[in-house]
Amino acid sequence: MARRRGRVRPARSGVPAFRPGRPVTGLLGIAAAVALATVREGTRLVRTTPVLLLVVAIFVFLGAWEEGFDRLWEAQLLLALHAVLMVCALGFALAGSVLLGRAVRHHGVQPELVEAHR
Repeated sequence: MARRRGRVRPARSGVPAFRPGRPVTGLLGIAAAVALATVREGTRLVRTTPVLLLVVAIFVFLGAWEEGFDRLWEAQLLLALHAVLMVCALGFALAGSVLLGRAVRHHGVQPELVEAHR
């Protein structure tokens, strides 16, 4: 920003005017000054407008409530996955026993195996 002797430039496009006691240098300094001015103006607007204050309060509590779900979704997924894995394991065990039963019934019990176990 250009400095003029004895004069303060008016703010344009949301960029704060130069203040003689506080120099703003560089792109990062300008961006920080703009961000700070925007936050201050927004805070002032919310504090003076009751409807906006209510909206901000609702979203603060909604965000705090939703944070619990954001932190617990992995645990819920693992619990659901555990239940699905148990059902799949039981299904595979049942399918294996059915296939084993059909194989034994189709091929029959061999007498020499029965004699060996007596």
